[in-house]
Amino acid sequence: MINSLYTLLFEYGYRYIKKEKIQIPKQFIDTKNELLHIIDDNQNFIDNYIQITDNDKDRISKTDQFECYKSVYPNKYITERQFFIEIKQKNIKYNSKLRLDGNQGCYYGIKFKDENDNNPLDN
Repeated sequence: MINSLYTLLFEYGYRYIKKEKIQIPKQFIDTKNELLHIIDDNQNFIDNYIQITDNDKDRISKTDQFECYKSVYPNKYITERQFFIEIKQKNIKYNSKLRLDGNQGCYYGIKFKDENDNNPLDN
């Protein structure tokens, strides 16, 4: 597989230098997307700790979700603002006017998975 990758890199690098239009194989795109999904901490956090219910009554405050994320990934440097932007890109619904437990700004249509066991804030 490594030899195949190098062959592709050399072939496409040569074409790129010659200014040819490069057609990227679908398998390469699929593999790239799969790898990006695996190393995406935000997506992994959603997959492991968040259940998307599409019920507008299910809510998690912006603060609680970020604190939970930081407890799962304590060594990852990310600000609350960066986290907010990245989570919005994952199509998690947010309303700045909703409140939960005195915190303004909630993600809605989601809840923590198995709240007794999977929410690191409860530990």
